[in-house]
Amino acid sequence: SAIPPGAYLLYTIPGKKEWMLVVNKNVTAGSAYDPGKDVARGPMEVGEIGEPQKGLKLAFAHMAPKLCSMRLYYGKLGAFVEFKEQ
Repeated sequence: SAIPPGAYLLYTIPGKKEWMLVVNKNVTAGSAYDPGKDVARGPMEVGEIGEPQKGLKLAFAHMAPKLCSMRLYYGKLGAFVEFKEQ
C-alpha cells in the first residue's frame, strides 16, 4: 500500500505465525482506534531471537537505497516488516 507523507499511529496485531502491522491516520491523543482510518495493513515476519528483551523495543534500519526495515522486539520474539520508497 502507498502511504503518503504525514503523521500516523502504528498498531500491531500479534498472531502465532505472523503479526499484522496496521498504519492508521488518526493521531488524536486519547482517541479510540478507528479501523475506518487505516491507511495500510501488512504482514510482519515473526521469529525467535537469541536474547530476550526487557519491555518493547522498536528499531528502524536502513537496508538499501529506498528500503527501510522496521524491527519490533518483545520478550523472545522479533517481528519485521520492510518499507520501500516509491
